[in-house]
Amino acid sequence: MAGVTSWLAQAPPIRRAGALLALLLLGVLLVWLQDITQPPPYAPLPTEHGEPDYYIEQARAIRYNAVGERLQILESPQVTHYPENNLALMDQPRVHHYGENGQIWRITANKAEYRNQQEIYLEDRVRITPLNPDSPYLPEFATSRLWVDLPTEFAHTSAPVTFTSPGGITHGKGLNLNLDTGQAEIPEQAQGQYHPQPAMQD
Repeated sequence: MAGVTSWLAQAPPIRRAGALLALLLLGVLLVWLQDITQPPPYAPLPTEHGEPDYYIEQARAIRYNAVGERLQILESPQVTHYPENNLALMDQPRVHHYGENGQIWRITANKAEYRNQQEIYLEDRVRITPLNPDSPYLPEFATSRLWVDLPTEFAHTSAPVTFTSPGGITHGKGLNLNLDTGQAEIPEQAQGQYHPQPAMQD
């Protein structure tokens, strides 16, 4: 660079101006090449629900009950909000719900819709797991879609459901789950395959 500067200082004014212009154009070209080789920072936001007004990365919302106790934590890597229907689309949502008896429920899916701050609709690989810190075995409900009504803290679906536990596997249709009390029911076509437990030694 020092050689270029020395050469510019000794060159005639017209040639010196031409060299400076060439260097400037070279710098612009390098910046332009750098810009076009970088991927866009975000994928285009979906517009099937109208024009979004904002999106949030690494979103985390906490709901509390009437006495100020933690009730629910809702997390997502990206949330896109659509004001026309007061709808928020969530990628990879994760819900932790804290029941009245201390039971914690974890609900995950590939995507979800947060509707009018009243309902969460989850779909695609929905998993509902009651967390028990005292046991390494975690039973799990699996289904394709699930509705969670926030005012009543009630989750339900009419889709096929599989319940897996250390004792076996139950298949059925539909799920009614009270997230507050922990009561769960598969209302239709429930069929189970249970593993025999080893006999206890005297």
